[in-house]
Amino acid sequence: MQVCEHFSKSERGHVRRSTVGRGRQPRVTPNIFIDYLWKIAPPPIFSHDHCPPVASQNSSSVLSQLKCQLCSNLLTQPLELPCSALVCTKCIVEWVAATGAENCPCCLDDGPLLSSRIRPASNLILLLLADILVHCVSCSRDVKADAYEAHKCTPSLTPNEEREAVVLLKKAISTSTEKGIIHLATGGTPMTFIQVTKARNPTTAVSSRTVKMRCSEMQTMRSIVSGGEPSALIQNEVLVLNDEERRALLQKAGISSTIAIGAAEVLAIKAGLVIPWNKLRLLRRTRRLTWHEGFIPASEVWIKIGGDKGGGTFKMNFQIVNIATPNSVHNTCVFCCFAAGDSVTNLHAALDRFKDQVEHLNGMKWRQYTIKIFICGDFEFLSKMYGLSGASGSEMMATPLSVRGHAAQRTLETMRADHQRYVSAGSIKRDAQKFYNCISPPIFDIPVSQVCPPGLHITLGIFTKMFNLLEAVCCNLDLELALHATDVDSSSFSKYSLELQNLPLLQAELEEAQQAQEKFRQMVTYVVLVGGAERNPRAVNLLKQAADKKKHVKALKLPHRSEEVAEKMAQFITAFSLFGKCHNICDQNFIEEAHVHALDSAVHEFMAFFRGTFADATTPIKMHLLEDHATQWANATHVGFGLLGEQGAESIHAKFNRLGLAFAPIKDKVKQLQCIVKEHLLSIEPQIVAAIPPPTKRIKLTQT
Repeated sequence: MQVCEHFSKSERGHVRRSTVGRGRQPRVTPNIFIDYLWKIAPPPIFSHDHCPPVASQNSSSVLSQLKCQLCSNLLTQPLELPCSALVCTKCIVEWVAATGAENCPCCLDDGPLLSSRIRPASNLILLLLADILVHCVSCSRDVKADAYEAHKCTPSLTPNEEREAVVLLKKAISTSTEKGIIHLATGGTPMTFIQVTKARNPTTAVSSRTVKMRCSEMQTMRSIVSGGEPSALIQNEVLVLNDEERRALLQKAGISSTIAIGAAEVLAIKAGLVIPWNKLRLLRRTRRLTWHEGFIPASEVWIKIGGDKGGGTFKMNFQIVNIATPNSVHNTCVFCCFAAGDSVTNLHAALDRFKDQVEHLNGMKWRQYTIKIFICGDFEFLSKMYGLSGASGSEMMATPLSVRGHAAQRTLETMRADHQRYVSAGSIKRDAQKFYNCISPPIFDIPVSQVCPPGLHITLGIFTKMFNLLEAVCCNLDLELALHATDVDSSSFSKYSLELQNLPLLQAELEEAQQAQEKFRQMVTYVVLVGGAERNPRAVNLLKQAADKKKHVKALKLPHRSEEVAEKMAQFITAFSLFGKCHNICDQNFIEEAHVHALDSAVHEFMAFFRGTFADATTPIKMHLLEDHATQWANATHVGFGLLGEQGAESIHAKFNRLGLAFAPIKDKVKQLQCIVKEHLLSIEPQIVAAIPPPTKRIKLTQT
């Protein structure tokens, strides 16, 4: 009403005066008005005179918006009036012909109805009209409005025709050679009719004889529908079910739980997890499977699963440990990859689909071998996988393997109990430490005893900690040298001049001292990477050179600091050497019993020296893992971090980055990532790897 009043006030009386030349529309004759309306009208969906009845399935609220304001029927070629009312084109044409468009037909305002104010209905109205279901009286079917005119109307049978059809079908079934089955020729593909007894009661409430009869009918139907392969059809029917429905079906059927995995889940593992059967068979055929001289039990095949984020993508992979180089890129099979952060939400969204497959795979039989799953990764990844919070905290109360300050070993049962207590207490994150940081259930229910400590990140974390302490000491020394070089007594001009003359000499000596310190840093890095100093002549020479450089510190006239600097240098050399012993033992593939005791002694010696020497320094979580879990893991498995560590997951990033450059022209990021993963999986296929010839050594040419 408000819109029409506005138009009536703005247009009323203006028509009587000359509006030509003022930008306003003059009054037009009804015939011209009607021609204009038919010109702007949308194309018809169906004829207004033969508009079918609307089906009852449509929403009443939508129908109320799609009815003509003049005839109250479904809109046909809808137009929108100035007052936003929707009318059929035929209805507004009849109104204009009868009244001469003196006013709006919906609000009956006194103002004239201008053609320039009328427009076709919006695309949204046209789409809603096309999706409306209408009822066909002839065939008693409900079809969409836009398909009504084109649909093939097949009228239903009359009662007499239906009775005749029943008589003919009964006669054909009684004379058929196949019990309850008849085949009719149609001029093309023959039609097959199967007699099925209508069930009056559910299967759970009938006798065993009736159940057998129904199973026989279903077996006959499956045989016809599947083309003679009912077993293949049953497998696909089971595959359609989700994991929970499949487990419930097996449980109701009374099938024993000793069946490790069903046929559908095996197919899901082959397709989704890219695992084992074909790969293990090819590895065995090419004689690449090994049990590492008895360190892996002869009846077991080990597979480690890990994940890491790098190069913008998170990659979940598995590696078969029973080969000579288990951490090789050619043995790292990526089965899940996404270009997003490795948050707990993203991990659940990506890995929950593999939960049942991975858990069923652990302990499954392959030929005469038992498959054993290990979990590896950095500390943050392991914490997220097992539902623990605070992986980035400086003072961790919990680790995936045990609880700091708690003698009991973690298990899946204790973690579930702690999480249940956390949920019962209100799931308040600031109170997570009271429940040993168990804020969510584990993603994979793999026993905690099969979680390898993050050896690579333990080494990097401890080395970074000590190197930062070393840099802090060197920085303090640099400050002392700078303060001494600029400490000038300006009260005496002669002393000031003498200091100015000696300043270039002091600066030269300062540069030599800084170079000595840089060589000292390089020496420490070399000692850590190649092992203890007592086994490396190169390291011994570097230590002697560093000791000779102490005279540069004395030349700067700081006798009260030289002894302290020499003592700090000796402390760091000892600390890095002790840690080098721990690293050399932990980084092995396998650890013998004697080396386990040596590792325990080396770890205790290093930690005692660190706490006694650097009393003010904090103990990071990586040192806690080394102290509490390295020896325990080596004693339980006799396997080092070099075999079951996270090195393989880290090394795959470089390969994906190289493949990313090759597929960079693909603009769609999802397709690009799919191409990268497919190329990677193709390159690690055992048959392809076995066919690649080994690299030939270059022949060095000697000059005569």
